Amino acid sequence: MYYHILFECIEGKDDHQVEALMFNMLSSYSWDAKLVLTLSAFALYNGQLWLLVQTHTSNVLTKSMAMLKGLPRIMEHIDAPKLWFDELSKLITAMLDLSRCIVALTELPSSYVTQDMPALSEAMATVPIAVYSAVRGMLTCANHIYFAYRYAASAGDLPTITYKINSIHDHLKRKLDLCYKLIEEKKNVDAYEALLHIFEMVHIDNMKVLRTLIYPKDDLQPLFDGSTKRRACISLHMRN
Repeated sequence: MYYHILFECIEGKDDHQVEALMFNMLSSYSWDAKLVLTLSAFALYNGQLWLLVQTHTSNVLTKSMAMLKGLPRIMEHIDAPKLWFDELSKLITAMLDLSRCIVALTELPSSYVTQDMPALSEAMATVPIAVYSAVRGMLTCANHIYFAYRYAASAGDLPTITYKINSIHDHLKRKLDLCYKLIEEKKNVDAYEALLHIFEMVHIDNMKVLRTLIYPKDDLQPLFDGSTKRRACISLHMRN
């Protein structure tokens, strides 16, 4: 992945060609995995490049690596217009937001949200387009960074791609929020039904009822004793 982002950009290949190569290489992975792997490769590319920017003047090895990666051309435009850097930053942020949203959709608990639910099915139908757009954005960023001498004078197509990715993210985020709402509603119903069941049971003490009502999770002292001004354990209120 890193090879394709770096060397295909250096060769100046069309983005569609590079995308085809990358998606063919990742054909056996799920859409969210495709996105995460590509994003990781882009982060490595971007991170290594800017690490060289910071250290190439003080280290012989990094200076040699910088020459191989064409860093002198980039450094000539390191003081490029702020607009260019701002638009690059906006696009990278948009890609990260979109990636987080897609991963969140794939991690929804299947016990509460199924693929046939409209909110999730509509979101998942958009994921391939979202991943394609994000990968296109990464390649655009890589080109803008490596060929800074061409792009530094103008933001070019960065705002357009950022707008498209943000629009897709907004759509997926609405669907994700709806899924979260449905999950919360189902959890509330489950909790209510569990509570009814517990009250119908015969108990030797009141501990199970108290634990269900108070729901301490990992908090061993979920209660606050007003007389002592200290937190207290549920077991102090046990009754037979």
